[in-house]
Amino acid sequence: MKYQNIILLTLLLIGSCIVNAVQTPSGKEIPESLLNYLDCPIGDVKCKNDKNKDCIKHSKICRNGNPLILDELLENNGIDIGDMTAEEYCNIYNEVCEMIFNYDSPISDDDVYNFGKYYTCESDDLMCKIKKTSICRTVLKKCNGGFPEEDCNKLSLVCSGINGNNMPSFMKIEGGNE
Repeated sequence: MKYQNIILLTLLLIGSCIVNAVQTPSGKEIPESLLNYLDCPIGDVKCKNDKNKDCIKHSKICRNGNPLILDELLENNGIDIGDMTAEEYCNIYNEVCEMIFNYDSPISDDDVYNFGKYYTCESDDLMCKIKKTSICRTVLKKCNGGFPEEDCNKLSLVCSGINGNNMPSFMKIEGGNE
């Protein structure tokens, strides 16, 4: 009985890991080596632009390589494709490049409750403020329905105040986030 419980727990843990794996739109699991293209902060358009350019640049082997020796070309360029065929890996690689702009990781408690991270720009750095506002508003869109309404309303006030450095009064009272 004890061993059955251990086996069941192990299967549940493995199953939850598989469910939480990031997948392409076609349902293929994205290998660890390609996840770095999807690690931009939510709503950070500049980061996504940079990652997309980098992804396209590095996927040239897949797009332009000789299909007969593609696995060899990937290996010679230090790319570990694991148990996949070169064709499978390249298909996933191309899908990852195409999904960069549409993919946002799930929002975290830090995204919703760490208000101070949205007020880290210098007072005269307009580009930084635009970026932080974009990130905050994207998080806010995902906040509603997944977090308490009161917390999303606070985040809305935070987003509204970024451009003018108008920190909401509740942040000044709570301290630590100034």
